[in-house]
Amino acid sequence: MRYKYKLLIYILGLNGLLIALAILFYSSNKWLFFGLEALFLLSLILGFRLYALFSRPFDLLASGIETLKSQDFSMQLKPVRSKEFNLLVSVYNKMIDQLRKERIALSEKNFLLTLLMDASPSGIVLFNVDDELVNMNEAASRFIGHPLEVLKGKQLQELSELSNGMFDQVLNEKNYVFRKGGTQSYRIQAGSFIDRGCDTRFLLIEDISYEIFKTEKYAYEKVIRMMSHEVNNTVGAVNSILTSVQPKLDHWPEHQQAVDVCVQRNGHMNQFMGNFADVVRIPQPMLKPVNIIDCIRHAILITKGLAGNKACEVLFTPSQQSILVNADGGQLEQALINILKNALEAIDEKGRIEIKLGADPVQVRIIDNGAGIPDHLKENLFTPFYTSKPNGQGIGLTVTREILINHQCQFSLESNNGQTEFLIRFPD
Repeated sequence: MRYKYKLLIYILGLNGLLIALAILFYSSNKWLFFGLEALFLLSLILGFRLYALFSRPFDLLASGIETLKSQDFSMQLKPVRSKEFNLLVSVYNKMIDQLRKERIALSEKNFLLTLLMDASPSGIVLFNVDDELVNMNEAASRFIGHPLEVLKGKQLQELSELSNGMFDQVLNEKNYVFRKGGTQSYRIQAGSFIDRGCDTRFLLIEDISYEIFKTEKYAYEKVIRMMSHEVNNTVGAVNSILTSVQPKLDHWPEHQQAVDVCVQRNGHMNQFMGNFADVVRIPQPMLKPVNIIDCIRHAILITKGLAGNKACEVLFTPSQQSILVNADGGQLEQALINILKNALEAIDEKGRIEIKLGADPVQVRIIDNGAGIPDHLKENLFTPFYTSKPNGQGIGLTVTREILINHQCQFSLESNNGQTEFLIRFPD
């Protein structure tokens, strides 16, 4: 029962007792009766004045408690005719004012954090104290490949499974680089902040694919130019000497044969270095509208000529006559030839290559049922001049990567469930 009601019951009970005493002395002592009546009136007046004096502060206090419960920090208490209670009112109003300022500051900080997250090119992933994903920005959703609605509430391990192992190393390393599909490289940094007294995890994801590509390109172009210069000068001088010596070796057939072999090996060396130099000499594409269907058909015709004795079926049935893309037709055909050649080489004696074309956005999927890509090779697929073939030079995919990047295409090479798929997505 609230205190003001208890006070009211006490006042009514006391005055009821005075009325009973007055009635008791009504017949025996008139003066005492009138004295009790006067005391009753005085007590009743004082009682209700005390009730009014205590009731309003208690009402204000109850109102303040309800305000705190509802977290409405906009209402302040008004002073009353009680110095002691006014001290409490003053403290309460200061507390409410401070809480209101802190709530406004917190809202402004949260709003600023939301704007920064949305505007940031880096992916930002926030977790709660239970290590469950609670929020992330659009960049993180794009890097991971799933929207917030799908990932919200997921534990870190589940998140890593849905992103092909992107966060497997978070528990062991605070800063590492993750390569995805052989083409994308992400720097992932893990940190923590204090939330409600507990360490709370957050992740920063930065796409560094372009920076790595630029660094690699600068490095291998410099090395290739230096090697090409030295090899060409050396081979040219040696060939000149050997050519001048050849006419004088008519009477020494064995020496003549040795010189011929040397000249032939020098030619192979020139061809070898020429293949590397071709990567450096790839010009910027001359962009114009080209029919991607024609490019694919030309690449198929050339690839079929390389099949030899293999029984490889190439399936391509476009649903329309033309799909235009802004590209350099010659370079695009070369990239498609390289991809189809790799797919053909992955097939043993008999297999199938299927080409699927999408129009919105324009994308090409080249799927083969060859041997597939071993897991230990996937991260190095588009590393310049890396190859797993005994006689390969790693030039085909390097040239393909260079052409597609110059065309601002997104691309990936994945091998799953007995199929290998090369995906090319053209810019809008």
